[in-house]
Amino acid sequence: MRKVKILFILGIALLLVSFVPGSFTNRGDVIDRDPFSCILVNGSGNLWVEVYGRDNRNISLYVLDYDDTLSLVEEGNLENTAPLFSIENVESFVGPISLPEPSWYGVIVQANISNPDLSNMRYDIYITRELPHKIPFSLFISSEILAFCLLVYTKTWSR
Repeated sequence: MRKVKILFILGIALLLVSFVPGSFTNRGDVIDRDPFSCILVNGSGNLWVEVYGRDNRNISLYVLDYDDTLSLVEEGNLENTAPLFSIENVESFVGPISLPEPSWYGVIVQANISNPDLSNMRYDIYITRELPHKIPFSLFISSEILAFCLLVYTKTWSR
């Protein structure tokens, strides 16, 4: 019975850990005369991204692999890149972005400034891991199933 209690408590702890938000990147910045702002992230799986253009101004959001990010920084444009994700000319974007493998990725925010009198634009971007975290959550499920099986086993064989 002690093993069942330990597994049950361990499972609850893993469940709580799987929903702890891990802040990855929070940033607000001004896009001034540069055509874009780049944030490097290291990750895999899904990232939860929230990006907002300020003052009713539109933005474009791109996610590039590491090599394409280097190409963008060197050349200053997106012509020779193949974005893994892109959404263009929106006031905001909130949602998951899937990353194919563990690596470095560039999250690019580009200002869509059509009026030269408005030479800069402020944006806010928040990048976090999608919840629940998969590994602690799967360990929670395994722990609870094992605790339940041990409980049934001990109740069945203790008669």
